[in-house]
Amino acid sequence: MPFFFMDLDERTREFALAELDDDVVRDGVYVSERLSADGAAVYVGLLRDALSSGNPASFEASLSSPGIFNASETTRQGVVRTMARNAASLLAGGEFNRYYVRAVAARAIADGRSHVTIYRARESGWHRPESDAQIGLSVDAQNLLVDARANSLTPEAISLPDVNSGLSVHL
Repeated sequence: MPFFFMDLDERTREFALAELDDDVVRDGVYVSERLSADGAAVYVGLLRDALSSGNPASFEASLSSPGIFNASETTRQGVVRTMARNAASLLAGGEFNRYYVRAVAARAIADGRSHVTIYRARESGWHRPESDAQIGLSVDAQNLLVDARANSLTPEAISLPDVNSGLSVHL
C-alpha cells in the first residue's frame, strides 16, 4: 500500500535532504546489512534522489535493481535463507518515512511550532493496537528530532512514531 505524506512539498524535501547531509557528514546513515557491497555503495545516492524528487515507491524501484541486495541473509538464529522478496519495500518505506519525519519535525521547529501530530500515512491489513494508540498524539517536535537523529543508525530504537507501522507525522 502506498504512503500518503501530508506535508511532502519542496520545503519539506529541503529539510529531508539537510537531515541526510548531516547524517552523511557524521557517518550516521543507516545502511542495511541486507544490501550488497554494490548496493551499499550506491545507497545514499538512491536515497538522496528519492528524498529530492521521489517517494517510497520510486525508492523501492531503485532498490529493486539487480545486485542491490545480497542473494541471501543469515537470521538471528544463524539460519541462512533467501533474501526476503519485500526487502526493498521494507527498506524504502521505512527509511523514506524516517527522513520525512525528521524533516517535518525540523520544519515545525523552523516555523516556530512546538509539536507535530502522528497519523497513519500508510494503510495496512492489520493494525497493531499500540500503533493505533499513537494516532492523533501531539509530539514535541524538538524531542522527536533529537531522538530520530540520535538513533539514525538504529531505526528500530525511535520511540514515536513507530515508522515501520506506517505511522508518520504532520504539521
